[in-house]
Amino acid sequence: MGNVVVELTRSEGSALHVVLRAESEHTANLLREHLGTLGSMLQNGSQQEVRIEVAHPSGERAELAAD
Repeated sequence: MGNVVVELTRSEGSALHVVLRAESEHTANLLREHLGTLGSMLQNGSQQEVRIEVAHPSGERAELAAD
């Protein structure tokens, strides 16, 4: 399945931005399928915005924003 690099940053407005960089297409697809669940888990009742982006070496990206 390969490696996944996780980058976490918080913007000035306190939004959490998560970038998941998958090494393989299969892993990137699995992460994309579960973006909603990942967003819910990271938000965990918080009122702050969470943005999750899945990227892999081909440069293709998928993003989810949860408020």
